[in-house]
Order: sequence, then structure tokens, then C-alpha cells
Amino acid sequence: MDLATHAIAGLLVARTRAAWSGRAEPAMVLVAASLLPDIDMLAVVLDPARAALLRHTLTHSLVAMPALAAGLALLARMAGGRDGFGATVLLAATGIAVHLALDLLNAYGVLLFYPLSDARIELGLLFVVDPVFTGILAAGLVLSFVPSPRRRVPVARLAILLAVAHVGAAAILRDRAAEMLAAAATGPIVALVPEPLAPWHWRGIAAHPGGYRQFAIRPVAGQIQPLPPVASAGSDPAVAAVRGSALPWGLETFLRAPVWRVEGARVTVHDLRFRFAGLGNDWDPFGFAFDPPDRPGGRARLVGATLGDRVDRSLATLSAIATAKGD
Repeated sequence: MDLATHAIAGLLVARTRAAWSGRAEPAMVLVAASLLPDIDMLAVVLDPARAALLRHTLTHSLVAMPALAAGLALLARMAGGRDGFGATVLLAATGIAVHLALDLLNAYGVLLFYPLSDARIELGLLFVVDPVFTGILAAGLVLSFVPSPRRRVPVARLAILLAVAHVGAAAILRDRAAEMLAAAATGPIVALVPEPLAPWHWRGIAAHPGGYRQFAIRPVAGQIQPLPPVASAGSDPAVAAVRGSALPWGLETFLRAPVWRVEGARVTVHDLRFRFAGLGNDWDPFGFAFDPPDRPGGRARLVGATLGDRVDRSLATLSAIATAKGD
């Protein structure tokens, strides 16, 4: 989920108990804890070429949660916190757990058991920015500041229940979308991912000779619409040479619907799950580029990308999409 939703969720959780509601310290700890796992955003600056593989690993792991919670509790004590260390650790762990639960809802995936396992776990229920889900939490947070103290806790709890109900409805509808996709697809189903800013809308991806077929699925309306197919040069000799090389850690498990292309002497790959149909399948912040091995059995070289390169490419692509939609 986006940072704003994480922060709102942390603060709303702080309003769900009378012992926390109205006190600054629990609220600050819960908000800080609900944002703490995303400290791994530093990977975008430190190693832009591998940032997609490094995100949602150690700081989003259940294995690391006790250390993160204890570290945050220690900082709270050093900043003058008055609550007991053990109680603050539990409070911080609650905030971190809320963060992990929210991140599991989208399609990016969380390495919950890293470094014991590199499996990315995801539910694919909501897009990373869901206006309805965030709106429920934000409205509940605002209403939890009603003048009557006795109503603050029930209002906060009701907002969380409504948000959970929204997720539950998404789970039911996703099952329906999966059934519709299975009936329409002629090849193996690869992925079912939520589309941007369109709650309860999914895009189905199925394997097809030479690439993938896509479908826009709206289970509420009972509609499934074929989308333009996407080609992948997976059998090209240059691609085969790269795939047979030692690829960066985590790439094979990260890519679920890899689209391989040969662009001159360079090989690129991106995951079709993150090139959304609503954006013309063009915009993707998670692509990778390789120089093929210069000799048989050699190693492909991951082409470095600076943060500025990624920002410029994203802005240029979004500008082109906006221009095309305007036309």
C-alpha cells in the first residue's frame, strides 16, 4: 500500500483502544511502526538497477519483525517515552504487522520469511492505491475525533471492520474473476492482478504461443473483455543466452509473467503484471536490461540504471500516455 494509507491505518489503530486513544505516545509509535518497513525504499537510491528485487525483503519479514519492533521501542524510550519497554515493543510489532498485512493485499508480494525463504507471497486483491479502501480508513479516522470520547473507539473499530469488509468483498469477487478467466483463457493462467484506481477490477494474463493473452475482468458487472496480446521473445538466441546466465538474486521468483525483448544488442525483461492495461501496457518502474554474455557460458551483465534515469523514463512514458489519451 502507499505511505499515506499505511500512516492512516497506524493512526486509526491507535484510536481503537481507550488506553491509546487521545494519547500522543501510542499514536506516534503506531504510525512510525506502520511506516518503518518501507525504509527499504532506500534501495531505489542505493541500487536502482536491483531496487525491485530488494524491496519488501528483510524489513517486511516476520523473521526481522522482533528486531525492528525492539529497535523502534528503544528509540521511543531514548526520545523520552514513558510507556514500558515491553509494552512499546508490542505496540511497535502491532504497527509493523498492520503494514505487512496491507502490503500482502496487492500483487507486488512480500518476502514474509526472508532470509529463510525467497518466496514472494501476495493476495492480489487491491491495487497499491485503492481509493475506496483508503477513503474508508480516512473517514473513520476523521470521525474518530468526534467530541464524545465514548464514541471515538467504536467509530475507529467500525471503520476498520468496514475496510476489512471491503477486502472480503474483493476476495469473493476475485474468485469470481478467476472463474471467468478460466472459462475465457485457452492457455495456462499466469496471473490475475488488480488494475490501478479501479476497485474490484482485475486483469487476467494467460500464456499464449509467443507471449500472453490479456483480459479485462469486471466481476461485479459480469464482464470480461479481451485485450491486445503481448509478444515475448523468449525463444530468441540472445534472450536464451541471458536466461542461461547467472541472473541477479531474486529475479526468477520476482518475474511471474516475463516479457523478453531484444533491443539492438541489449536484452530487456519486465513483468507484464506491472504494465497495466489502463496505462496502455507501457509504464513499468520494474524493468531490467542486460548485455548478453560475450562468450558461450559467460555471464550476462545487468545494465546499471540511475535514479534519475528511472524518474525521467517514467515521466516521459506517463506524459506520452496522457497525450495519447487526450487525443
